[in-house]
Amino acid sequence: MSKNLIYISLLRNYLRANLPSNHFEGLINLVSINLGFNSFNGNVPSSILKLPCLRELKLPHNNLSGILGEFHNASSPLLEILDLSNNYLQGPIPLSIFNLPTLRFIQLSFNKFNGTIKLDAIRRLSNLTILGLSYNNLFIDVNFEDDHNMSSFPKLRGPGFEESFSNFSSNLNSVDLSFNNLQGPISLVSKYATYLDYSSNKFSSIIPPDIGNHLPYIIFLFLSINKFQGQIHDSFCNASSLRLLDLSHNNFVRTILKCFAALSSSLRMLNFEVIFQMVCFKIHVH
Repeated sequence: MSKNLIYISLLRNYLRANLPSNHFEGLINLVSINLGFNSFNGNVPSSILKLPCLRELKLPHNNLSGILGEFHNASSPLLEILDLSNNYLQGPIPLSIFNLPTLRFIQLSFNKFNGTIKLDAIRRLSNLTILGLSYNNLFIDVNFEDDHNMSSFPKLRGPGFEESFSNFSSNLNSVDLSFNNLQGPISLVSKYATYLDYSSNKFSSIIPPDIGNHLPYIIFLFLSINKFQGQIHDSFCNASSLRLLDLSHNNFVRTILKCFAALSSSLRMLNFEVIFQMVCFKIHVH
């Protein structure tokens, strides 16, 4: 390839081949790679992860497999968009990803990643707007390291979200952690989020009493298929931007809040299916 290449896009060409590492060596001016929606297989070439000027790496919907290597330009990063979704990548998510402060978009859903992600590492990404880690086999460690870079973040206390709202960038507006092995208290919550999906995990903590008061911009909230129990608090009704709320397939012990009727003008779907023992119903608000 020409050493002067700046952009490579082979999107939706039904290509089927390995991605040889030597094809990307020496492309020091390359800014964007988009090879999405093909049938490329093999590993993600290590040479791609070393490109010094790369801002966009998009390899979604291929057949890439193996362990994703570390990014080698973490000392002077430029990468803003990382999309490796819908592949067969496995092993731990490289820690170097969380040392790339310019990242705005991370989409690693629908792979076979496993292991533990540290919550404080995610919080370092102050420019992050979208985080997609669904359909993997991940755990999240909510404990903080004694790191001077994290001194501004209070440690989590108590059984829920309450200490986490102020600790995320105001840019983070979409988080999808569905279909993993997350359990215990939910701790990854952004006050400014419009989309949060924690469905199909093993969360069991009681939702904190005032969660609705801390999500003023939330539009889509998915908490279904977990192990939540206790009361559904009426602060949900204070989330005035809410359009879809799914609390189904949990073990709550309270009847439906009457205040949901007040949201009927804005709420488009409210799902309580199998939410209580001995009760099974679903409500659609039109």
